[in-house]
Amino acid sequence: MLCADDTNILVVDREEGGLHHKITFVMQQLEIWFCNCDLTVHIDKTYAVPFHSHHNTYPSRHHIIFNNNEIAYSSELKFSGLFITQNLAWHV
Repeated sequence: MLCADDTNILVVDREEGGLHHKITFVMQQLEIWFCNCDLTVHIDKTYAVPFHSHHNTYPSRHHIIFNNNEIAYSSELKFSGLFITQNLAWHV
């Protein structure tokens, strides 16, 4: 069994409806790709971060489903040793 460590996906759209549609489509395509490549995703180690500007204090939090599991949200992520917050600030 292989695991898909450190996989990052960025989904962007200016409109809420478009963003929700893109997220759903991307997650469906990822399910197929991970299955075809025989990769396992540890859903308990998987998080979504709703990036937004300082002006948008209530970012959207769509229900993100992967293999019939809802992905939890986090206010920051660690990427190559950097911690990046949802309002795109960073620290080491």
